[in-house]
Amino acid sequence: MNRISHNKILLLFMVLTLLCLSLCGCNKPSVDLPSAEETPTDTGIAAAQMTLAYTATDSLNPYLAKTKTNQELCGLLYDGLILLKEGYEVEYRLARDIVNEGTTVTVSLAQTTFSDGSPVTPQDVLTSMEAARTAENLSYGRDFENVKEITVNKNGLLEITLNHQDPYFVNFLDFPVYKSGTEQQENTDNKDLPPVGSGRYVFHEESGAYWLTANPNWMGGSVGISVIELKNLPDHDAIDHAVQVGTVDWCYSDLSNNNFPNMNGISKQVPLANLVYLGANMKLGYMSNQNIRAGVSAAINRSAVVDNAFFGVATPAAGPYLSSLKETVGLQTLPATADTQQAIACFTRAGFASLDEEGRRINANGRLLSIKIIYNTENSARESMATLVAAQLGAVGCKVTVSGLTYEEYRSAIRYGHYDLYIGEMVIPDNFDLYPLLTAGGMLTFDVSEPTVPETSSAEGGGDGADLGAVEENVEDAFIAARAAYRYHNGRGSLTEMVSCFNQELPIIPVCHRTGMLIYANSIKGEPAPLAGDPFNGIERCTVS
Repeated sequence: MNRISHNKILLLFMVLTLLCLSLCGCNKPSVDLPSAEETPTDTGIAAAQMTLAYTATDSLNPYLAKTKTNQELCGLLYDGLILLKEGYEVEYRLARDIVNEGTTVTVSLAQTTFSDGSPVTPQDVLTSMEAARTAENLSYGRDFENVKEITVNKNGLLEITLNHQDPYFVNFLDFPVYKSGTEQQENTDNKDLPPVGSGRYVFHEESGAYWLTANPNWMGGSVGISVIELKNLPDHDAIDHAVQVGTVDWCYSDLSNNNFPNMNGISKQVPLANLVYLGANMKLGYMSNQNIRAGVSAAINRSAVVDNAFFGVATPAAGPYLSSLKETVGLQTLPATADTQQAIACFTRAGFASLDEEGRRINANGRLLSIKIIYNTENSARESMATLVAAQLGAVGCKVTVSGLTYEEYRSAIRYGHYDLYIGEMVIPDNFDLYPLLTAGGMLTFDVSEPTVPETSSAEGGGDGADLGAVEENVEDAFIAARAAYRYHNGRGSLTEMVSCFNQELPIIPVCHRTGMLIYANSIKGEPAPLAGDPFNGIERCTVS
C-alpha cells in the first residue's frame, strides 16, 4: 500500500508539473506572431496625428506620378539639391556648394543620408537627374532642355554641361533625388514601391493601410508630426468630398480651375509664377503698333481684375515677373490701376486722336479703333476678365468685341491670327527665360532665329500708319523684344536687357500673377510656409493639438 501511494503521489506530481508548464506556455506569445508594435493598426493608423489625401493606384515615384495629389506628396519623401524659396532665394539641401561657370555647373554634395541610412552620392543625383530629363512630367524635361551632359568628374563631383550658359540654371536643381537602383523595387504583390528618398517622411503600406513616419535620418532633424495617415482617395470627386467633410487635414490647390477648396481651417495664399496676360496679335491689325499695345496696357485696371475676376487670389502684375524677384526691382513699373490719360496719349500717338459721335476712337481715315478679345470658355475667371477688360478699354473709346471659344477653337484662332488680343496664362520658368512666353502653346509668334529679322527699329512709329493698309510697317517694332528674349534664351543676353525691351514693346501685356491656396485644419499648430515647389514647406515645424 505504501508503494501504491508513492506511485500515485509521483503521478500526481508529474501531472501538476505538465499542467504548470502548459499554463506558462500560454502566457508567452509565439515567435511567429508580430508584436503589437509591428502591426499597422498601432504603427500607422492609430498613431496618426493628421491625415493627407493619397491615390493608391498612382505612383509615388516623383517622375511617374500622374495625379497632383501624389506629385505633392513626393515633396515629403524626397529632397532636391536646393529648395527654391519665395523671392527665388536658393537654400542648399543635398548640395553643399554649386559653382556655375560658363557652360559648366559643378555640384558638391553635403554629407546626407537616405532614409535607409545609406549616403547620398553623386551617382544617385545623376540617376535622378537623368530620370527627370525623360520624365512624363513635362516640366522637368523643359527645365533640362539646355543640359548637354551629366557626369561624375575625376574629383567625384557632379558635373553638368550646358549647351549654352545660363546664370540662373541653379534654380532648376530642386528636382527630387532618390537612391539609385531602388526605383524598380516592388512589394510581395509585385506592386511598385516608392524609391528610397531622403525627405522628411518614409512611406509604409500594409493590408490596405497607408501611412508616413518621420525619417530619423532627415538632414533637417526631427519633425513635429511623427505619423501621418494617407487616405486612399481614387479621384477628384473623392478628394473634393474628403476636403469638404474634413476627412483630410491639409489641402493645397493652385486654383487653376478657379474652384476654391471648401474646407474649414486656416488659409494661406501661395505666390505662383503663373502670369495671366493679354497676348497681342503682332502681325495683323492694330495691335501690331507699339503705341496701341501701350495704350491698352495703360487702360487696364489690374487691381480690379484681381478683385473681381480672381476673387483676390492673385496680385497685379508690374511686369512678367513676380515683384519679389530682386533682379528686376525698379525695372517692372506697370501700374496696378488704370492710367486713363496715358492710355489716351498712346492712342493719340498711334493716330486715334478723335472720337466719333458715339465716343469711339477713330483715326484720320475714319477707321474705328476696334479690338477683338478671345478667351477659353473652360475657365470662368477668363470670361470675367474678358468682360472687365472690354469695359475698361471701352471707357477710353475702344470698340471691343469679346468671343468665348472652346479650347480647340481658341488654339486654332491663335494659330491663324483670328484675334487682336487673347487671354493666356503661362508659368514663367525659374531661370526667367521669356522666350517660351513668345512661343506659348508651341505657336511661334516670330521666327526670331531668321537672320533677316531687324535688330532695331523705330518704337515711335504709328500715327496714321496704324491704318490696316500700313500695319506691316509696324511689325518690325515687335522684333526688338523678341530678339532680346531669343538672345537671353541662348545665353547671349542679359536679364536687364530683356526686361527693358519687354517694357518698351510689350509683346504681351501682363495683367496679374495668380496665387495658390493652402488650407489646413485648426488642430495643426505652427507656421507653414508653403511654396509653389513645395506646398508642405514648414510642415516639419508644425504640431497637432
